[in-house]
Amino acid sequence: IRIDGEETINGKTYSKEVTVFAGIPGAEHSVNYYRRGKEGIFKIDGKHRDFPEYLVGPFPLTVGNTWTVQEPEGEATYTAEVVETLELVDRKYEGCLKISFKGTVKQVAYEGYTYRAPDIGEVKSVVKLSNRITVESNLVEEK
Repeated sequence: IRIDGEETINGKTYSKEVTVFAGIPGAEHSVNYYRRGKEGIFKIDGKHRDFPEYLVGPFPLTVGNTWTVQEPEGEATYTAEVVETLELVDRKYEGCLKISFKGTVKQVAYEGYTYRAPDIGEVKSVVKLSNRITVESNLVEEK
């Protein structure tokens, strides 16, 4: 996952996020657009740019909050679980918010969790698909 600059869509500026998968035959890269607003973090799916932006992370985001997101191809429910230290093999992140999620996209159920570090963003994510595939990502480089 990398941030590949900014793009203006419908008069609003978004960070362009590109995700490339390795080791998953047939998996295509994806592009999504994110922007920070007063109400929270908004998203536009790259392959559904005609679908209106939607709120993926409401502010303020505190432990115990639960919210549901209607996406172009499904729905997901998120819960802010706990603030804790995340230790990866080569580094440690203090004060991470762990968010669990569960949903469906194109009839495929999934669940998982993500860790978001202060002033950095997502540093780890684990997604388990109903077809028994697990996708894990960790932040490699901060810029």
